[in-house]
Amino acid sequence: AVFHGRLLGIEGAFLTKFIDEVNAQMGEAYPELLKNVALVKGIVASEEERFSTTLDNGRVYLDEALAALSEGAVLPGDVAFKLHDTFGFPIDLTVEIAGTAGHDVDMDGFTACMEDQKARARANAKGDAWGSFNDVWVELSDKVAATEFDGYDNDVIEGAKVVAIVRNGESVESAAAGEDVEVVLDRTPFYAEMGGQQGDAGKLSAEGVVLTVADTKNHNGLYAHVAHVADGTLTVGAAVTAALDAERRGFLRRNHTATHLLDAALKQVLGEHVSQAGSLVTPEHLRFDFTHFEALSSEQLKAVEDLVNQQIFASKPVVTRVMGIDEAKAAGAVALFGEKYGDVVRVVSVGAEDQPFSRELCGGTHAANTAEIGLFKIISESSTGSNVRRIEAVTSKGALDYMADRLALVDAAAAALKCRVDEVPARVENLQAELRETSNKLKKALTGGSSDAISSAIEGAVELDGYKLVVAELQGLEAADLRNVWDTVHQKVAGPVACVVASVTEKGTPALLAAGSDDAV
Repeated sequence: AVFHGRLLGIEGAFLTKFIDEVNAQMGEAYPELLKNVALVKGIVASEEERFSTTLDNGRVYLDEALAALSEGAVLPGDVAFKLHDTFGFPIDLTVEIAGTAGHDVDMDGFTACMEDQKARARANAKGDAWGSFNDVWVELSDKVAATEFDGYDNDVIEGAKVVAIVRNGESVESAAAGEDVEVVLDRTPFYAEMGGQQGDAGKLSAEGVVLTVADTKNHNGLYAHVAHVADGTLTVGAAVTAALDAERRGFLRRNHTATHLLDAALKQVLGEHVSQAGSLVTPEHLRFDFTHFEALSSEQLKAVEDLVNQQIFASKPVVTRVMGIDEAKAAGAVALFGEKYGDVVRVVSVGAEDQPFSRELCGGTHAANTAEIGLFKIISESSTGSNVRRIEAVTSKGALDYMADRLALVDAAAAALKCRVDEVPARVENLQAELRETSNKLKKALTGGSSDAISSAIEGAVELDGYKLVVAELQGLEAADLRNVWDTVHQKVAGPVACVVASVTEKGTPALLAAGSDDAV
């Protein structure tokens, strides 16, 4: 409201009334917006800043294009399209700026470029192998009933029936040893990849037949076991024993529950505006994307990590209940925006029933108690896009492996520095101080009056019309150091003088300085 009020030129008391009216209308139509005021404010501020950058970058290109046109000429459509496609510059803004400068925009050419881009996108999509691959699953979903998942409490199911086999995108009746296929069973303990949680792995077996399952996918309700036939021949209609990798599932369960704890901890530390924007749960680590408008400080990351570990060390029960969607929402269960839920849902709660630390709608598999997670460690925090942050973390064995790797690095550093581990920070600080001192001495030698390189450059100065020109290339100097070179040249050369000095910085970027005495200028 404030942003658009300013655009419309509304100020003072009328702006306040305008804001109140907009908030009232938005509150009735979209109550979730008023629940996330902090997020909305942060996003608006971030988008204003980002759009300003877009305007600056695009305006440079547009101004150059307009300057190249003769008076009254039309701005080509491909130029307007490049502004839109490459710089994110709105076409209506291009039209307005061009019009102010006395130029029309070739809208037919712009539209043609847009259509060409859409045609290329359609062609790429049509050539995508998944386009034809998915056809078989659409066909099977009309013939085969959805797979019954029975893996919340079972790691092994005997007598599961093979209802379909897919090989290279085609439905087949059998698969022989050495072939890679996707097997659909009528019921399975294997969890198919959903909600960010990776699919289960394990083994399918029958008399004389063994298949190793590397992953499990969900195609329109059909659970496809991505498998390699290790021995024998599997046929549609056969009964098999489906046994998942229980150890791998255990790590998945720990990381999935830790993801719920992380979500709740972020809300406590950053605010209720935090909302999940994506996740990945693997046996090795977890990744969590969430809405937030700035990077987390080291203090905030520590607070989040400490909150999660407090729940782990407190051995909180993880309880799953099946209930109606309205009852779940009334109980405070967190639902993901944009996700579709049925009338009956699974609600996963961590902690006391009357005041849980976390309560979310979730169909994934989870630990029975937070103590199973063992330890939670954040390993990175980054940005994935506008107003979306990403945290990656490890738990249990993954956390132990991570800590062991870090300790090994510290031990290696201590060995290289020939000191005890607890002395590493002080030793590094001393070395940095020595390096700075040596670097300063070197720079003085390179830029001062005793510098051989500068003396050689002065000796080779070019005599021009009333002044001397000194040209020098010096290695290992930063841009700021080049000013000292000029001071030395100015002091050592009698009369009018100018110089051009070049260097390559430690980061590998070029640095140039041109200067001259008043008479030379």
